[in-house]
Amino acid sequence: MNFSLTNRVELIVYLHSPRQVRSLNTFGKVIYFSKRLRYALMYVDAEAKDEIIAKLEAKHYVKEVIESRQYKLRDSALRSLSGETEVKDDTEE
Repeated sequence: MNFSLTNRVELIVYLHSPRQVRSLNTFGKVIYFSKRLRYALMYVDAEAKDEIIAKLEAKHYVKEVIESRQYKLRDSALRSLSGETEVKDDTEE
């Protein structure tokens, strides 16, 4: 059996009502939901990220969709731990 890892991106999805959380599972894997703050954390495939964000923003029950910057922070932390003296910031490009 060959297993391959797929690149995934974390999305933060703010909802109008907590009832629609189950419908988010059609777009990706929901890993956390806050009932009080009405947001969900979910993972989607990196290749289909832009398409899924557009579909989610078109739904009437979604307030806002934000891409998490967690992977960028992790990558820059790993680069600094590996001994690179200069950490490049991708936001300047």
